[in-house]
Amino acid sequence: MPLHQLRKASVQEVGRHDEALDLSVDIVAVHGLNEHSDYACTDPTTSTLQLRDILPRSLNVARVLTFGYNADTTAFYGSGSADRLLQHAQTLVADLQADRSLEGCSQRPIIFVCHGLGGILVKKALAYSSSRISKNVEHFYSIFTSTYALLYFGTPHCGTGKGN
Repeated sequence: MPLHQLRKASVQEVGRHDEALDLSVDIVAVHGLNEHSDYACTDPTTSTLQLRDILPRSLNVARVLTFGYNADTTAFYGSGSADRLLQHAQTLVADLQADRSLEGCSQRPIIFVCHGLGGILVKKALAYSSSRISKNVEHFYSIFTSTYALLYFGTPHCGTGKGN
């Protein structure tokens, strides 16, 4: 499964159980082109995975997740490349919604941390989620309504210019 939990907020770290429920947030990291979800935020000299090892020192009520997908450059060549990105976006929405439902936290705030192509993927995922309003798929809409923040790092919002 492409969605992987790096860290779960601990009730012991927060204090009272009701505080943990009120203050918790899901942080979802989505890597960029030619990256892997396990290594994208890792310092190569210390092997420190920043989202798992450093972020909790400041934000101990966060559940940290990564979304992995095939981000090899060759996977995005050809006429079907936009379709592959949409498929990854749909998988992100479905996996995240299922995970949050199983955890009993479907309304918990979401903060997406995106690098490069991951930012484009998250944009597509949120556009997809925002359109899921019919009865059979309305549960996907919660990803859109629960998103409180988007952090983009090196995301080519207007293209890269390499295709011209």
